[in-house]
Amino acid sequence: MGQFLASAAGEKLAVMLTMDYLKREAAAGRREDFEKYFGTVPEAPPRPDDELPPGYVPR
Repeated sequence: MGQFLASAAGEKLAVMLTMDYLKREAAAGRREDFEKYFGTVPEAPPRPDDELPPGYVPR
């Protein structure tokens, strides 16, 4: 039981640290940089192995 609780606590800590990291990275980002790099993505249909499955309905 102790190992289970230690594992759960470790996973929770990892999630919290990851969220803090992502928040810091997002705060440091600039919309202009995003638009610059996003604008270099070519307008193309998805590759055959990267399409949505038949019948997919977005939520």
